[in-house]
Amino acid sequence: MDSAGEPSAVIRRRVDTGNAELIRDPYAPMSWSLFVNDIAQSYVDFDDPSRLEFDYTRWIGSVIDAMTEPGRPIRVLHLGGGALTLPRYIEATRPGSVQCVAEVDARLAAFVDEELPRPGTNVDVVVDDAARVLAGWPDDDLDLIITDAFRAARMQEDLAGDVFARHAARTLRPGGCYIVNVIDTPPYRRWRKLASILTASFAEAAVIAGHDREPHPRFDNIVLAASPTPGTLDPERMRAASLEHETRVAPAIGPKLAALLAD
Repeated sequence: MDSAGEPSAVIRRRVDTGNAELIRDPYAPMSWSLFVNDIAQSYVDFDDPSRLEFDYTRWIGSVIDAMTEPGRPIRVLHLGGGALTLPRYIEATRPGSVQCVAEVDARLAAFVDEELPRPGTNVDVVVDDAARVLAGWPDDDLDLIITDAFRAARMQEDLAGDVFARHAARTLRPGGCYIVNVIDTPPYRRWRKLASILTASFAEAAVIAGHDREPHPRFDNIVLAASPTPGTLDPERMRAASLEHETRVAPAIGPKLAALLAD
C-alpha cells in the first residue's frame, strides 16, 4: 500500500526461481500482470476473470470452450500456476468446477495467494513437482489437464516426454483433453517432438496456433492439444470459440498435423 492507502502499482518479491513482480495495469486498476525474471507469466482481470489477455491463453480458452459447453463444471489439473489466470477463467465460465493447481515454486505460490484473491473455494493449490503430481493421479478422473510450466522460458524435460504423455492419457476421462503451452524457437524442433509424442500417446492431437500477435524477441508460444477420444478436438468448434476471444486459431489435426511434422 502507498501512503494514500491505495494498492501499490508494483509489488516485488524474491521467489524460489528468481524475482517476481506483480504490476497493476494503469488503465484497468483491477488487473494485474505477473512477471518472473522479467518474463510475463500471467495477466488477471478481477473485474472480468473470463477475459484472457495473452494470445496463448485465448487459444487455450478456445480449446476449452470447444470441448465442453460453458456452465458445465469440470475436473481440472493445472501443472504450473502463475497468477492462476486459467483457473480463474474456468471458475468464471464453469462455476463449481473442481480444480487442482500444482506449482513447484513455493514462494511464488505464497506471493500470488497473499496479494491476489483465490478464484473460488474449489481451487486447491499444491506445492509440488508437476511430473510427480501427475504420476500419482488416479486413472480416468480428469476432464482437462493444462501444462504451462517453465523454468527460464524452457519446459522441463520430464514434462515433454512419452512417460508424462502416457500418464496424461491415463488420467483423462473419455472426451477429456490435454493442453500444453510450448515455448519454442526457430527451427521449432521442440513442439514438433512433443506433437509426435502426443500423436503416439493419444487418439488425436492438434497444434492450435503458432505465433503470438506480438512475438517475444527470443521465443514463441505454441499450443498443443490431445485427447484419448476421437472427435473431441473439432477444428470448426475451436475456430468459432476463438472468435469469442477476439482471436483466430487455425488448428492442424490429423493429416494436416502429420504434414507439418513431416515438413
